[in-house]
Amino acid sequence: MGRNDATELGYPSPPRMHWLLALILSIATAGVFAGLWALVIGAWLKRVRPQSSALALYLIFDVLGAALLVSILLPQRVHLVAWLPVFAVVVWIIASFVMRDDLMIHFNGDEPVGLSLGIWATLFGSIYYFQSHLSNIARLKRELRESAG
Repeated sequence: MGRNDATELGYPSPPRMHWLLALILSIATAGVFAGLWALVIGAWLKRVRPQSSALALYLIFDVLGAALLVSILLPQRVHLVAWLPVFAVVVWIIASFVMRDDLMIHFNGDEPVGLSLGIWATLFGSIYYFQSHLSNIARLKRELRESAG
């Protein structure tokens, strides 16, 4: 980042958490943490890129997840259980690619750090892949602030 970096433009630093910790917490909570952390990243992205729809899409995913849990707990609604996971996965994938596009627009335009995000890594790594990059960017921004101040 040059002297016209995000620190001077006032963009907030991305959420900082090691991607492996996010993955471990997601596994430990049977995926609940993943849905919540996606909202954290989406909310941050909405602050730096207000036109992003990633937050809304991840919120829809979380609502679908809650509906799936309710469907599983209420046996009389078993027919819903079959379609909810498929729909939730489709929403998650769409949200991940929307987030990918918005992150690349932001970090190659407004706050240029030369971010490159792969398609396959986005598909299979999703928020953990994004978080690894966001943690590095947050660290870089912190180092730049400390060296400037």
